[in-house]
Amino acid sequence: MVLPSLPPRDAYDVTIRRMNYPVSQTLRKILELSMTPEEAQLLVELPPSPSVSSGTAGVTTALTGTVEAVAKKLNRDAKTVEAQLENMFQIGLVREIPTPDGKRQYTRMDLIENLSDSMAHVIGARFLDHGEGELHKHTIRDDRWETVENLWTKFFYEEWYRWERPHELVHRKVAIAGGAEAGRTFSITTCWKALEKSERLGTEVLPAWDLREMARKGEAKGIAAGACTCRTRARHCDRPVWVCGALIVGEESGIASWYVNDRRNLRKKFSGEEWLEDIGRFEEELGMVHLGGPGRKGCTCCNDCCNWLEPLQLYTEPWEGVHPTPYRAVGNTDVCEGCVKNCVPRCQFRAIKGQTDPSSGKVKAVVDLEKCIGCGQCVIGCPVEGAIKLDLAEKIKAPLSPIRARLKMPDKAIRRGNPFLAGKLPVSTDIADALR
Repeated sequence: MVLPSLPPRDAYDVTIRRMNYPVSQTLRKILELSMTPEEAQLLVELPPSPSVSSGTAGVTTALTGTVEAVAKKLNRDAKTVEAQLENMFQIGLVREIPTPDGKRQYTRMDLIENLSDSMAHVIGARFLDHGEGELHKHTIRDDRWETVENLWTKFFYEEWYRWERPHELVHRKVAIAGGAEAGRTFSITTCWKALEKSERLGTEVLPAWDLREMARKGEAKGIAAGACTCRTRARHCDRPVWVCGALIVGEESGIASWYVNDRRNLRKKFSGEEWLEDIGRFEEELGMVHLGGPGRKGCTCCNDCCNWLEPLQLYTEPWEGVHPTPYRAVGNTDVCEGCVKNCVPRCQFRAIKGQTDPSSGKVKAVVDLEKCIGCGQCVIGCPVEGAIKLDLAEKIKAPLSPIRARLKMPDKAIRRGNPFLAGKLPVSTDIADALR
């Protein structure tokens, strides 16, 4: 039975339909608590936001999101519209993109991830109680925004994580395997403490993937990080919060200038040395991993709150939706003492386990190279020098991408267009559809 398509009731209804959750009462409640009906109508009339990694690409030249354009379209007073859009920007409901002629273009966000993160970016910086020390229970000092973030958490666990998010991340990863960079999923950046330890054992270190290099480059201008959007929303752990979207001050590093140069000043500034010392301690003491890519680091994350790691942990194999580093963990069975308690629990990707060595009858740590992402947590945890280290995947002939190994796709296939749709590989219909 096909239900008739009913017209939207109001502006809130239009927005949740655009976000592909037309019957979600939780998502609607979030919007109702966050903006007035008049502001919701403004949101509907704004153009969609370009990607933060697109620079000026995708920014419309028609300027349909300026105060003047929106006020004219809705037949409203321009000063009233300006105040409403400013209020919406200040809480993260819309994005602001300066235009070459000095105007402000406002845009809407139709993706769950973008809107929830944009709001939490503000709420975390302005309303999250960070306490006296690093490790403490996080609370939000404003009842309204605490309720909103609690509703986001409810929506994530009851709807987004269950029905969409894990599949979205896996399909993005498969799209990369087929050469579709537009389907980019998140990447892991290797823990610098693991690289430091492996370097002493002869591992070649690639500067673009070395966070020590980012700290060195950022020493003069400083490094700025926002409050973790996921920890602001979920508050499931007591880990530090100023670890989100780390950037060298004044450098765009492939990120749109309008995103980097946000006038709300929501990021906290660190010296390069201070930042590196902090994240190194978080790696060692708290088992945290880094999201990012070559040349820049994104966030320092856990699997208790992260909206990338946690849905994969809950509903699929965590390595399936992650783009790996160029490194893989390599164990030395001659040196490994088989304790496994220091490496196996630290792996958030279920890529290492204790296994009985048939030749010696002793338990040894064994890494599954099809699942290893190269985060380095097992290397950091191992107390036995030389028992495990990181090495370049290419050097040890490991598959460069776990998802390609799982699908039996050779590494060179990434340079050949899309083998799924060309019929060169057996693949389920839902994956093929996701790549069209």
